Amino acid sequence: MVLKNTYNNKIVIRVVLEEDLAKKFNLIKSRKGIKNNTELIRLLVAEEFDRSS
Repeated sequence: MVLKNTYNNKIVIRVVLEEDLAKKFNLIKSRKGIKNNTELIRLLVAEEFDRSS
C-alpha cells in the first residue's frame, strides 16, 4: 500500500477519556505492558493499520 502525502506528516491529538473508556484504555495499556499513553496510541494505530491492510 502506498501512502500519498496529501496531509501534513504531523497530527496532534488531545483527548480526555472518562469513566468506562478510561478504564478500558488503562486495562489495554496494562495488558500490553506500556507505561506511556502516547506509546499506546501509536501502537493501537499501527496494529489497526496492519489489521486493515
